[in-house]
Amino acid sequence: MAHSSGTTSPVTPSVARSESQAFENEHASEKRPSKPRRKLIVILTSAAVLIVVLGLALGLGLGLGLRNRKSATKYAPTTGAVSSWTTGSDLPFVPIENLVDPSQFILSPTFDIHAEPQTREYTWNLTEIIAAPGGVTRRMLVVNGLFPGPTIEANLGDRIVVHVNNQMTNLSAIHWHGQTQNGTNYMDGSYSITDCGIAPGTSFTYNWTVQNTGTYWWHAHAGAQYGDGLIGALILHSPNDTYGFRSSPTDTSRPANVSYDGDFVMIVNDMYNLLSTDWMSLYLNLQVGGGEGDEPTPDYGVINGIGQANCEGTPDRQSCLRDGNAGLYHNFTVTPNQRYRMRVINAGSLASFEFSVDGHPLSLIEVDATPVAPTPTASVMVEVAQRASFIIETNQTAGAYWIRATISDDMLAYDSPTIVKDQRAVIRYSGISATTLPTNEDAPSLGNLSTDDDASALAPLHPINPPKPTMQKIVYVNFGSAASGDYHAYFNNTAFGVPYPGYSTVSNVQNATVSSKAVDYGGAFVLGIDNIEVLDLVINNQDDGGHPLHGYQPFLLGTGPGNFIPGRSMDTMQTFVNPMRRDTFVVPGYSWAVVRVVTDNAGVWPFHCHLSSHMGAGLMMQVAIQPSKIAQFDLPADYRQQCATIKAKGLSDGA
Repeated sequence: MAHSSGTTSPVTPSVARSESQAFENEHASEKRPSKPRRKLIVILTSAAVLIVVLGLALGLGLGLGLRNRKSATKYAPTTGAVSSWTTGSDLPFVPIENLVDPSQFILSPTFDIHAEPQTREYTWNLTEIIAAPGGVTRRMLVVNGLFPGPTIEANLGDRIVVHVNNQMTNLSAIHWHGQTQNGTNYMDGSYSITDCGIAPGTSFTYNWTVQNTGTYWWHAHAGAQYGDGLIGALILHSPNDTYGFRSSPTDTSRPANVSYDGDFVMIVNDMYNLLSTDWMSLYLNLQVGGGEGDEPTPDYGVINGIGQANCEGTPDRQSCLRDGNAGLYHNFTVTPNQRYRMRVINAGSLASFEFSVDGHPLSLIEVDATPVAPTPTASVMVEVAQRASFIIETNQTAGAYWIRATISDDMLAYDSPTIVKDQRAVIRYSGISATTLPTNEDAPSLGNLSTDDDASALAPLHPINPPKPTMQKIVYVNFGSAASGDYHAYFNNTAFGVPYPGYSTVSNVQNATVSSKAVDYGGAFVLGIDNIEVLDLVINNQDDGGHPLHGYQPFLLGTGPGNFIPGRSMDTMQTFVNPMRRDTFVVPGYSWAVVRVVTDNAGVWPFHCHLSSHMGAGLMMQVAIQPSKIAQFDLPADYRQQCATIKAKGLSDGA
């Protein structure tokens, strides 16, 4: 789903259409998978799941729902048969000092956010390498030899031109997470939806204009490739940014509580020792220890490309170069008595991370590119695909302090005996030796600095009240095994699948009409919206686990237990005062959520769970907005050529 700007187009308010009740009745009797994915042992109710870190199902996440974790009947999927695709014995090895570029995680105060709009042009080479970000060698997919890939920093109105040369053996696509792409839906980079992908040995140019500002990221959007290394930060500024640099400690042009002296980027993500195609195959074919639907547990995590793995989890035919990473940590050097912004991006595949800095309280200022009033907290829970910015003050005793990104248990279906959950970086005061490490091992208590644990209390700093709804659609989320025995995830009983190589829904819609009634279309569930509407999308999560759903910064209206009952669960015609807006939100297990979006941005927009295993199982639907305008898109020549090439060669996103 897409929303064109921070302001909504005028829509004549009317009562939401009665078709929602008929749709509810129609699907209430549909056959569901015969059993839940896991035995639920904790019922999610209001106060029972409150935690001491700042979190929320529709805010920063209170985790993805408490899970019935169990000990794996076998190790995490890292031993036994390993494909040559994972080991990649013929690929070059890149040592970690060449793999990670620390400079791209420090934003410069001299970057001119007031500059006239300009074209920022990049050339990216996608390649395959062997590297060991956590100490265990594995095959990786990288941009220009880096993990994470290059940071893009730009201003509102800038044109971003990225020439992508795919030098890998598989097709790929690059998605610009959270970008409106108004008028350039075909540059969104969602494989088989907005484009056909980029074939191996070919090139494609992404060309789009910055229409959003805040902390974003880019990633591969074909299969689960981004978990193999194709990720990077996307930092977009406005001359009217609420929070920003001050030119000096005495600068009074910005109020002290919204200014800072340094700006750091921290990309955290979970990592598997196996390549995504290997662990995904284990998941879909029910070969993981635990039970049906148990997502493979990651092996470790990384902060800005450096992590700590466990040698005991090293797969066959792979090597452990260092255990516990031998003291390798990403480092940030700070000046005493200054304020630093830290932009945390969870670019992982499954795990949520609890983020904290020893001895330094956090002041939360941004959630998924939405500025919020400074909110003090001891730690922040960041779910997959979410971002959070906070400010710390370097007013402690000069020394070295741990930055902690701890993998939370709440999305892990089973315990792996070799997982390393505690991942660390170092914040080091100037003048402290580069060899000095923090001495404390356990995270110290910072006291009760959390605000109301129900972070729905978070509100955008710049208020927008959503217009009244004109349309309501209800979708259901569930999981189960198909007749083939493979495991699938469903929106309204339809698992996402690519109909044939060289297919994109955008190009297909140009030659067909999608009605405003939800249809099974091209192997996917497509919700067609013919006109500009104020759409209330109701998600009934009939799965026991929570799902971080991604869809272009809708208004988050509410959530509750069980299935949504129109007219009873929530008065959707009430006036909502400045509800939270974010592009990735969590729907807890066995619960409903209602989000609102104005369908004023023509295109085919994916709406999906951002857990890679769930995407791979099919938990993705599409919203086709104003098909008549999609038919008028002028698709670039290299776009059409990619579709023709991929179709002719019969290429897919699999290895």
